[in-house]
Amino acid sequence: MKRTRFVLIQLVVLAALAAHAAPARAQADLVLTNFNAQVSGTTVTYHATICNLSTTDVTGNFSLGFFFHHTTKPNCTTTPSQTVTVSGLAGGNCSIHSITRTNTPAGSYTGWALADASCVVTESIENNNAASYKYNVALPDLEVSNFSASASGSTVTFYATVCNYGPSTTQSFALELYYNRTGEPGCNTAHSQTVTITGLAQANCTVKTFTRTNTPAGNYTAWARADANCVVNESNETNNNRSYGYVVGQPDLTVSEFDISVSYNTVTFDVTVCNLGEGTTANFALEIYHHRTTAPGCSTTHSQTYNIGGMGSAACNSYTFYRNNTPLGSYTGWARVDANCVVTEGVESNNNDSDTYSVTSLPPGFRRA
Repeated sequence: MKRTRFVLIQLVVLAALAAHAAPARAQADLVLTNFNAQVSGTTVTYHATICNLSTTDVTGNFSLGFFFHHTTKPNCTTTPSQTVTVSGLAGGNCSIHSITRTNTPAGSYTGWALADASCVVTESIENNNAASYKYNVALPDLEVSNFSASASGSTVTFYATVCNYGPSTTQSFALELYYNRTGEPGCNTAHSQTVTITGLAQANCTVKTFTRTNTPAGNYTAWARADANCVVNESNETNNNRSYGYVVGQPDLTVSEFDISVSYNTVTFDVTVCNLGEGTTANFALEIYHHRTTAPGCSTTHSQTYNIGGMGSAACNSYTFYRNNTPLGSYTGWARVDANCVVTEGVESNNNDSDTYSVTSLPPGFRRA
């Protein structure tokens, strides 16, 4: 009987001690309450919201792991694509964290976020730390859909239409023009002109215009290239170029008028030079020959010369030369335009003109030397 009473007393004491003992401390509970991925072109931005659903604070740092693509739920042994360090989280509070991935290859993805990715926080529930989100990345497709050139005299206007046939918006890129190339341009090929296009949305097109002035006469093959520096990752990289052949008309210099007048022994040569062609010329020489029995040719020795600094299409200019103290006699004077044959012309047979003149008397009081 005494032994039974002793056991009962012990049980009562133990119960009293248990009633007065400190309660067990509650554990934190980290939860991914929201996770999503936003896609813009090949850039993906991930947003994760972590909450501590417990009343117990997480005072130490822990990691938030982001997984760009994982077919199964990650755990503490899975290596994240990127991590963010979270500096603790008070009970009942939440924090939002974001990261960005650029130049993402096209494809279908299942992204994950994992709170306490290194498992350093002891939690009341360990199986609610991860969340997933499915997303797709589709690449843009830039194409020079139309390209043309229109020549007016020596001025050429180029028109290039660039479209994005892909399902996503591009970043900024360069559209470049090449006046004349025998083959397709590639990435970073030296260009003639360039313009920056500040992004192009899905199914959108833009038209750009370029102008080239003082174009030498000739036959050309121009090219336009979208994303000339290859900064946009595209689903199709083979349709960024387009070419167009164009012709710039040649100039046609001619001596349109050549008149010789005589006053005693002073001879005046009046010459009008015109460019009957479409192209603008480079500098050329106008030369006078006081007397020749045959037409002058390229670089024939002249009597007088004048350098003309180029001439536009349909332009005409007049020039005057003088010959003093001309001996008595009969002469055939000549004028030649582009005397040294430096200008390539549509017609080369109309550069000369001639006129005859005679000096038959000397001025009053003139004395021969």
